[in-house]
Amino acid sequence: MQLFPSMASLLLKLTVLTLGSVSSSPCVLSSIYRSQKKPEKNQRISLYHTISNAKGIYIDLLTYFQSRPDKLFIVVTAPPVSNGEWADNARLFNNWLVHEWLINYTPKNVGVFDLYNILTSNGGSPTEHDANQESGNHHRCKEGMIQHTIGEKCNTNQYPVNEGDDHPGPAGNRKATAEFTAILNGYYNTWYRREGQG
Repeated sequence: MQLFPSMASLLLKLTVLTLGSVSSSPCVLSSIYRSQKKPEKNQRISLYHTISNAKGIYIDLLTYFQSRPDKLFIVVTAPPVSNGEWADNARLFNNWLVHEWLINYTPKNVGVFDLYNILTSNGGSPTEHDANQESGNHHRCKEGMIQHTIGEKCNTNQYPVNEGDDHPGPAGNRKATAEFTAILNGYYNTWYRREGQG
């Protein structure tokens, strides 16, 4: 397996996307999908942040991604929030990104990292992660295969810094780093071989 040739050369070919709404905390508010309703024909923008509208935006992005086979794009899902009111909708959308969005997309220059999923389980408390455990929620590369597992039926942030702050704490960041590094290496190698460089 090829490891990244150098950080500088990787950064020239890699684009990591975190798409969010415009707010004081776009990464967190992007997990609040208020509805599953379908938009009207050709509607991509709505007063409501809906699953259907978000899907339309991501589907439209594939045209651009396909025009840039020289770049590797990694879409990072928005992290979960602590309030469970809209959490099931966020889970539905992120599962769609991971399992359905790229089904008919043949180039291998796009990958998804489900940050949402990995931050919805911990090692027993917000200060302990479960990155190396079999149980829990993960999106990682294990034994050469990408693994997306939902072992715990939890859709909210399990690593809050403190009450009222949905940003992940240190243990959540360590889990995210461990799982992202391995999956990024897997996506890179798939893309690198596809482009005939390996």
